[in-house]
Amino acid sequence: MGGGVPGSDSLEKGGVQDGRFVIATANISIQTKTYDAFSAALKAELKAMGGYTNAFDERNYDSDRHASVTARVPSQKLDAFLDSLEKNGTVISRSINTADVTDEMIETGSKKEALQAEEKALLAILEKAQTVEDIIRVQDRLSNVRADLESYSRRLQSLQNQVAYSTVNIEVQEVNRITVPTQRFGALASSGFLASLRNIGTGLRNFALWFIGAIPWLVLLAVPTVLVIWFARRRRRNKKAKKAAMDA
Repeated sequence: MGGGVPGSDSLEKGGVQDGRFVIATANISIQTKTYDAFSAALKAELKAMGGYTNAFDERNYDSDRHASVTARVPSQKLDAFLDSLEKNGTVISRSINTADVTDEMIETGSKKEALQAEEKALLAILEKAQTVEDIIRVQDRLSNVRADLESYSRRLQSLQNQVAYSTVNIEVQEVNRITVPTQRFGALASSGFLASLRNIGTGLRNFALWFIGAIPWLVLLAVPTVLVIWFARRRRRNKKAKKAAMDA
């Protein structure tokens, strides 16, 4: 692997584009009223597209289920896979980040080829070595070369896999009511107004619960406050009475 490749200033997808090697990572957040149907469709779509799941973490909050899924799909099928997720859910947010790793892949591939050539040369030298000292010296160098060769091979394989398969981070939330805002102003304003009313109602309820629970403490705090005010007023009255007596 060596030599230059043509470049591109706008790489929006993963895979190989115009000779460039691009890694794509997608993030998508979804709400669904049919959680089980969504999970089944997700697994079916992954299998049909030749993808797989790297991680699946499911959690329960109250009566709703949440899941964090890390999926890998062939890069050329990334958009189709993301679109398929909308069949059983509503997309709240969706984004794709890309990284051009062409230079790193070329450099890693070149170093791997150089190490392979050195390994071959060292093996030839080892066959002709006459002394124990020469044999040990060549074997030591050969051991280091092979360790580096394995490291570069693993890195190159990892980059190739990330280019070929895009990563999709999926956040799924089971809901009774979809909360994603619509694009129409009227619907958006209505949704926002209703949400505000719900928030106000929730706030008043929480305040009432707090106030009821805090009454004993408020009473305890009020008693010393009342006493301080009473003593202060009494002191002022006594001072006024003394001054009036002196003036008389």
